[in-house]
Amino acid sequence: MEGRPDRVGQRLCIAILVYSYMDSNLLGNIGEIKSIEYLIRLGYHCYTSASGCGPVDIVAIKADKVLKIECKSSNYIKSTPTGQKCIVQLRSVRYNRNKIESRKFDASKSDICFIWIEQFQKLYIYDSSFLNGKTSIAIRLNTKEVNSTKL
Repeated sequence: MEGRPDRVGQRLCIAILVYSYMDSNLLGNIGEIKSIEYLIRLGYHCYTSASGCGPVDIVAIKADKVLKIECKSSNYIKSTPTGQKCIVQLRSVRYNRNKIESRKFDASKSDICFIWIEQFQKLYIYDSSFLNGKTSIAIRLNTKEVNSTKL
């Protein structure tokens, strides 16, 4: 039984490494799927872009209500004296022949932004107008998962 705590520590370390080095495309796909699952449970019909480069990630429809949704995901956790924070990149990066373009979050393209924190398996929901013009956001991980944004 003496060796068991070491193995638990090794497993924990391996789990943290897996979260730290997860491919960003895979992480984004997981976040999008978790967002769709949440919306379906609320009775929405969800549609995604077949090309993967549409103006929004999800279009959700329920009765006469249409929501344009942007999805972001992160696994970058930062420890601070007041607790843990997750840093989420909101900017979009576009590559073209001549340069790399970095754009701040544009609230005119979406109504709501879902943020999936993989390491803690939590989904946060923000009104897009709150995030407008920002390049990143720090989320305190002790806040409630779904804030006051009404769907």
